[in-house]
Amino acid sequence: MGIVNNPRTVFVIALFAALALVALAYAGGLHGPFLFDDFAVLPALGAQGPIHDATSMLRFITSGNSDPIGRPLSMATFLANATDWPAEPLPFKVTNVALHLLNTALLACLLRCFGQRLACTSAHPSDRALASDRALAAVLAAAVWALHPLFLSTTLYVVQREAMLSATFVMAGMLCWLHGQSLLGADRHRAGIGWCIAGSIVATTLAAACKANGLLLPLLLLAVEFTLPSPDHPASRVLRRVLLVPPAAVLVAYLGWRGIDGVVNGIGTLRPWSLAQRLLTEPRVLFSYLHALWLPRPYAANVFNDQARVSVSLLSPWTTSLALVALSAMTFAAVVGRRRHPALAMAWLFFVCAQLMESSTIALELYFQHRNYLAAAPMFWPLALAACTMRRRAGRIDWRPRLCAGVVLLSLAAMTTIGARLWSQPVEQAFVWAANNPESMRAQTYAARMEEATGQADRAIARLTPLARSNPRELQIVLGLADAYCASGQLPGTIADEVVAAMGSTRDVGGLITQWFDKYREPGSACTGVDASFIRRAVAAGLNNPLFTAGRRQDLLHARGMAALDAGDAEDAVTDFRASLALAPSRPLALSQAAALGQARQPAAGLSQLAWLDRHPPALAPWTAGMVALHDRVLAHEGYWLHEESVLRSTLLADLKEQGSTIPP
Repeated sequence: MGIVNNPRTVFVIALFAALALVALAYAGGLHGPFLFDDFAVLPALGAQGPIHDATSMLRFITSGNSDPIGRPLSMATFLANATDWPAEPLPFKVTNVALHLLNTALLACLLRCFGQRLACTSAHPSDRALASDRALAAVLAAAVWALHPLFLSTTLYVVQREAMLSATFVMAGMLCWLHGQSLLGADRHRAGIGWCIAGSIVATTLAAACKANGLLLPLLLLAVEFTLPSPDHPASRVLRRVLLVPPAAVLVAYLGWRGIDGVVNGIGTLRPWSLAQRLLTEPRVLFSYLHALWLPRPYAANVFNDQARVSVSLLSPWTTSLALVALSAMTFAAVVGRRRHPALAMAWLFFVCAQLMESSTIALELYFQHRNYLAAAPMFWPLALAACTMRRRAGRIDWRPRLCAGVVLLSLAAMTTIGARLWSQPVEQAFVWAANNPESMRAQTYAARMEEATGQADRAIARLTPLARSNPRELQIVLGLADAYCASGQLPGTIADEVVAAMGSTRDVGGLITQWFDKYREPGSACTGVDASFIRRAVAAGLNNPLFTAGRRQDLLHARGMAALDAGDAEDAVTDFRASLALAPSRPLALSQAAALGQARQPAAGLSQLAWLDRHPPALAPWTAGMVALHDRVLAHEGYWLHEESVLRSTLLADLKEQGSTIPP
């Protein structure tokens, strides 16, 4: 009985058992490939040569552009797994799972601290048996969170390490803050203030350097302080007002300003919805998250979430009004009932506050599962507390809720184990995701690509044809259908016409267009029907598309120039290259064009392109661009692009001399 009633021993033993179970559940998912956004972030490991010294490391960690802060700390951790590209995915996934285990331990420690706060109002605060029950509840809740199958898409998707690391520093910061508060209660003012500063200012900075939603830490701490009993110490009140309230208020004011600006001035053409529609949709999305969290199912974790239905009014769909009312009522109930049900109130307010940045006025995509990784961290704690502290008459433990909790835990472990194995089977995974997300254009296109890769082009055509007919403006579907026909031998004229039509009406699709054109320029990848004439038609349609940004027009002109160069027409290629640079001068793009001209045995044209670049030097990105601006200045300071240009110029001059030609003016 001594061990059972020793809170620390119970906590340690239970935590090690939980971590072992989590590691076992995730082991089957370690051998999967890189996916999607991994290829948007990780190739920077070798984009400018292997990372071998402090200079190349600085270039890499400032290359992030996923948010204005750039996530430099997350970028730095990728160097622990590789210093060049291409790389093997296994070390990255092992690191992600290890980080998930660390977060599980941090969460268990944090929930145990929350339980100790509840003991402040307990009738028997020194009851060791009750303290042991609360310690067990902390581990149980952390284990339920760690084994939830929804978070496979965060843990095994390499690039989502950014969300995991941000959660790491948020939870570590909260632990530091709570420790500092306990020291203040013991009249150790200097140490307490130091820990509180570390838990607010330092931890928020580190969390934001991993992902911008780390800036929510002060607001999350306020939610905890508002709901859970805390020492009523004068220094504690001062620190809350000084360290937590101002940054939380600034963040809320910024999000409010973004909302007003987005509603009044619009958010551009990138999204198929307005900001007002997004704000109407997100309450429904939050309840969709809750449904997935409380009713878990195997194979639920995936990376395709483009099928979310937009709320266009309070009554369309009708659940919009219901979700708004329910969200408001539950938040009001949490605020009013926080003293009577502090654990429930904290879990709900934590969830709502943690969703505030990614699910409100910033025009991100509507739905992503990884947004729940931090938000749902304490969600299962109130139920775990009830299960572990329930007593029968005479103070005897009621084992029935604990047995039910054990069954739930093993069920989650089984679902996660099954789901993790699927992440190591990319072809099967693509088909499961497509079956589970029939309305997702991305999921269907991805499944079609897998069918092409496995020699089933006819199945890919059958999958995408009805979708292309019903969604003629969805360029990713139309291009996927074109790929399927190319895999079967030839692009028919009717499908080529559909591509051209979609190019003229689709919304901005990022780098998809240039990636598609570049694919068919690679040796051995040519497709009958994808020729210079087709590319000229497609580019012309795209240039007339009013929804395309200047950046997308630049991509189109560059693609047309490359097609002209492949056809041996260097003059037209240079014309298109110059037109693309005139839209937005870019040193990397200009150098790649000059190199392409050199490879096409047109060194004079390549040198002329470099001369044009010298006459029209690109300006550095403004500081409002965040990490992009810093990266520009890092490259400028070390003269990286000037060196690259000098090397390329020397090569072109040597080629020109070999041809016996003169240097162009």
